[in-house]
Amino acid sequence: MVQRIRWAGMDPHDIIELLIDVVRITQEAGEIPEVVIGDKVFKPFEMLKVAQLVPSNSKELSDHHRNLVAAIIQKRQKTYYMTAANLAHRANAIAAARRRFNHLRAASREQ
Repeated sequence: MVQRIRWAGMDPHDIIELLIDVVRITQEAGEIPEVVIGDKVFKPFEMLKVAQLVPSNSKELSDHHRNLVAAIIQKRQKTYYMTAANLAHRANAIAAARRRFNHLRAASREQ
């Protein structure tokens, strides 16, 4: 069952915190949750669309957001826009790795 996260924030720069939660849930559950922003539901494969809600002319990350992201992405992040995209890619990569692992484990059990 796919989990669902609801975001009711007003500042698009706070989508970073939402995407951090998406990455954490993906690490724990092995699948990307659905995201609800306003009345729009983003499916698990649409995390880049969520990241694109951050303005492309966004400012540099605040210290608060930089510290939150540093636990997930070791490379220093500069702007909100690119950080949001990197977090979406990270969630996709974690979910893909989990699917590959489960597929390989199932294949080895069949032998």
